[in-house]
Amino acid sequence: HSRCRSAKHNTAALPKTTVIIPYLNEAFDHIFMTVSSILKNTPMDAIDQVIFVDDANKPDMIFREELESMHPKIRVVSNPERRGIVGARLAGVRASNPTTEIIAFGEPHCLYAPGWLEPLAAAVASNSTMIAHPLIDIIGDPQFHSYSKIGHNIGGFDYALTYLVREYADERNSSWRDPDPYPSPAMAGGIFAMSKQFFYDVGGYDEAQLQWGAENIEMSVRVWRCGGSIFLFPCSRIGHWYREASYQPYSVDLKQVAINKKRVALAWLDQHVHKFYRVYQDDKAWPAHIDVRSLDAGNIEDRLALKGRLQCKSMDWYVDNVYPELRTQPLQLTFDNDRKKRVHGSDPEEKDFLMPLTGLDKIVAALGLPVCPDCNTLAEYLEGMGKGRGEHQKIRVLPRDLRTLFDKAGAPCLGCFTREQFVDVARRHKSR
Repeated sequence: HSRCRSAKHNTAALPKTTVIIPYLNEAFDHIFMTVSSILKNTPMDAIDQVIFVDDANKPDMIFREELESMHPKIRVVSNPERRGIVGARLAGVRASNPTTEIIAFGEPHCLYAPGWLEPLAAAVASNSTMIAHPLIDIIGDPQFHSYSKIGHNIGGFDYALTYLVREYADERNSSWRDPDPYPSPAMAGGIFAMSKQFFYDVGGYDEAQLQWGAENIEMSVRVWRCGGSIFLFPCSRIGHWYREASYQPYSVDLKQVAINKKRVALAWLDQHVHKFYRVYQDDKAWPAHIDVRSLDAGNIEDRLALKGRLQCKSMDWYVDNVYPELRTQPLQLTFDNDRKKRVHGSDPEEKDFLMPLTGLDKIVAALGLPVCPDCNTLAEYLEGMGKGRGEHQKIRVLPRDLRTLFDKAGAPCLGCFTREQFVDVARRHKSR
């Protein structure tokens, strides 16, 4: 937007920011692209540190020397055991310098756009109780070739405490004009900036939430109810790769996710907690062996004491004043919140071809790719790429991705190359 490009920020006068990025079993290609975009598109005089938190990676996945050699402000800290997203972020905050005034949480598979930091840091500098959140665009493939800008949606959640992409800003407020910041009841939670002091004052994170899940909902509700706010800033954009399940580099225990959510429900839903139980009781899509009502969520007295100490407002106040859409949210689990609906300006050439492995001939026909006789075909390549996942599993293929891979392999035509090239390309693709 022209107003974003013309905005002037005295970066030397901005409070010092430390970027904190946890990582676990992340491909170095993705980390490298993330760091490169930060270094290229961030005024480093406003940066105190960039801290990567190694959440108990294997030695060959830590990349300490590679990362710290990229810039003197980059530092790697290591957790001795896996602590999950909450424990890793807390380790990063605690490792930050005393000179750090703003903490900006990030993820290791992102592209930071020019001007991402300035509006966030300026907003937090003027209002220390605000969480300043960028618009998180969609990177559509593991090679980061496909990038789609999202619309101006707010964030919310259902009574299962699952994050949802909700209405557009101008649907909630007809007087809103792009690119003005706008309030959001909840945040996706992976990428945002806030005052380090306010982070501690408002309760940091619930350290009993393990692995992954619901920490963003807990912080969203807590911040709004306990004296803060969450605003989205259209002038700040960061692209994030939304990974398919086949690319997930670590395990996620659904039972632990349910425990995390139950802790949030017991601490913050107040008299609405019965709706949380009803969602999981009534919906047959939830795994039957996980009885949410009987799960031991542990002691929440410290979170209840925090709520009392901060004199936080009630859940009714939050629904009435921050998130009235929750009143009409169906009492059911929400699956596949369809990010595609919020994409603006998608490139038709980047259309996904999502096909069963048993239908590879259709992919070949759809892409219009020539197949060479008497050597490895496109179908054989894709079979190798998907090996071990079952022939009825699905794989996602982008036309530009395939063409780039085959061009790099030096094939005489798409879909035909030597056995050595085939093995090399398939191995490199599976490692991502």
